[in-house]
Amino acid sequence: MSKISQLTPLTEEQIDGSELAPVTKGSGTFSAPIAYLGRRAALLAEAARDVAVAAGVQYTSEAAAVSGLADGAFGSYLDAAGRPVWAQRVGAGMVPLPGPWIGSDKISYGIGGTVQDALDGRATSEQLSQIGGQIVGVMRQARGAIVRNLDDKISDTLSIKDHGAIGDGTLHTIAEWIVPGALGRYASLAALQVDYPHATSTSQSIDEVAVQSAVEEAKLNTSGGWVEIHGPLGDYLIDKVTIDGERIRFTGPARYIKTTHTGTMFLFDGGTGRLFGGGMDGPTLGAAVTGISGELLRAVNFSQISVNVKIKPFPAKAYRGLVFEKCYRVLLKEDWEIVGCVQDGVYMDDSLDIYFDPGNADANGRYGIHFNNCSGFYLDSVTCFGNGAEGYNFDSIGTPVEADINGFGFLFKCIGDSNGGHNMRFKQVGYTVVFGCWGASQLTLNPDGTFGPNTTSDKHGFALDSCYQMGFYGCIGIGNNGGGLVDAGVFASESITVMGCILNNNGQIAVSGVRAGIWLRDSGKFKLIGNTTTDTQPVKTQQHGINVRATMASLLMIGNDMIGNAAGPYQFEAIPTNFVQSANMTGESGVYASATNMTVSPFLDSIRITGSEDIYDITPRIPGRTLVCRMAGAARFIDQAFGSAFALPSSNITPAANGTAMFTFDSTADRYLHLTHSINDGA
Repeated sequence: MSKISQLTPLTEEQIDGSELAPVTKGSGTFSAPIAYLGRRAALLAEAARDVAVAAGVQYTSEAAAVSGLADGAFGSYLDAAGRPVWAQRVGAGMVPLPGPWIGSDKISYGIGGTVQDALDGRATSEQLSQIGGQIVGVMRQARGAIVRNLDDKISDTLSIKDHGAIGDGTLHTIAEWIVPGALGRYASLAALQVDYPHATSTSQSIDEVAVQSAVEEAKLNTSGGWVEIHGPLGDYLIDKVTIDGERIRFTGPARYIKTTHTGTMFLFDGGTGRLFGGGMDGPTLGAAVTGISGELLRAVNFSQISVNVKIKPFPAKAYRGLVFEKCYRVLLKEDWEIVGCVQDGVYMDDSLDIYFDPGNADANGRYGIHFNNCSGFYLDSVTCFGNGAEGYNFDSIGTPVEADINGFGFLFKCIGDSNGGHNMRFKQVGYTVVFGCWGASQLTLNPDGTFGPNTTSDKHGFALDSCYQMGFYGCIGIGNNGGGLVDAGVFASESITVMGCILNNNGQIAVSGVRAGIWLRDSGKFKLIGNTTTDTQPVKTQQHGINVRATMASLLMIGNDMIGNAAGPYQFEAIPTNFVQSANMTGESGVYASATNMTVSPFLDSIRITGSEDIYDITPRIPGRTLVCRMAGAARFIDQAFGSAFALPSSNITPAANGTAMFTFDSTADRYLHLTHSINDGA
């Protein structure tokens, strides 16, 4: 063999990499193409630099780094099966490493392979995909950031796609996961059930099985903190997923679409006891087929559950949106939206401590929001528009188990508008304040600023039935077909305060004979203070500002404006047993129904009387008081000979219709003395 110095040298242009160079391996000497040796050296040098960066190692030279990555240098990092052993090792000029790590995303190796296989490109793609995340390092570009392996990094978030969800809007069943399916991963359903034990039929969607699998992983959480299941953007087809673990919340922009028309898509099931912590924050829910029963989300026996979702009729309408049963501390978070369900947007049953942030339940087939036997509720800036029946329906059906009473609520700046039934209905509700709320319907706005007719089919603005201890403050009820605020339930409401409300332009189409701003029947202990119950339309539809039907136990009326209604300011069938009124603006001086004994505010000197009863007395009796009585019916003043307080020129006086009778009270005679009248002989 010639010495190298004796060989004919090649020029740089002649060298193409195919030339051979001697290589020593073991006890033998072999030849290898110089191109391979060059690539090999470059890989080792690059890997050495990556490891050094990851471990914070500085080598004195590239040769020292390469020597640290000599063949087999990572041998002790692999177990007998070729899998990594997460242990520390010191040697070959290296500091302890967190594992068998080669830098960023440039080099990897797989199960069954060695580092040498990875460097030589002999590891299969499947091997690399399964093990690569354990040796790929990532580091945020921020002060104080550390290097973490990729597997550790991605475990920060649990995603439904980690469990196989597809989300392309197409129904893929798990049959595609079974050979010879298009995505064949398993030999049989039984083999698939090893990884997905909740899968029961090959007709289940892949998305459904994947989401349920993510829930099962989340249930393994023992830290006491919340686990979030992220749904990336996409359309995921699901029939039913059950969440029976605690502190599990769905997040992300995913759109979950129910594939069948019955049953529940997401069931938060607290079992026979009560589970703590559940919710959704961000997803959109919809239905693939029009629902005939069931709901998109139902929570039973859960506490501390929060929901912020959008429910839209895409491509079809769900039966109901959200249902909460026997739940405690329920929160609908800001900007929730429920539109176009066949029945109710939200149904809340026998639950307590309920908080609704601003949101809307519109265009649902029955109720926008339906509360049944719930207590401790707070609704802030909620809108219910264009629902088929009531916008808000607070009901009391059956016997509550969890809720103490149907009430203890507060509605603040809520809107019920253009609904098919009452805009807000309260039945057997107590200890509740309604503040600054809108119970009205859209009216045509005329060029002169007045309102034209209501084109919707609503009934009353605020409807009461058997309620107690409620207050309506600063509310607006205008343009309703029936009344602005109506108490016309099966049983009388009692202890109700209506203050500073605007109840105008109602009676667009009479509803059960009601065409008034405030309409009360057999009610008890009502306080009407500072309300406006007028009609400002060119063609007036609101017959009376206040209309009291049948009998009332007690009524206080102070400072109400009732000017400009079609038939009169207010009308009574009978004066309440305890009636006090003062400083009301009527355009006349008051409208009172006839009664045996009439109570008239001492501040009034003129009244208008309707009805046909016999009048025996007017109280309070104030010395020297002169009272003009304008007649709008066939009422009679009864002579003192029949035990009345009137000293009349004949036995009884019946003034002519629209006539007057004037009296002054003589304290010495203790009688109302007749001054003048327009009379039709009344005997």
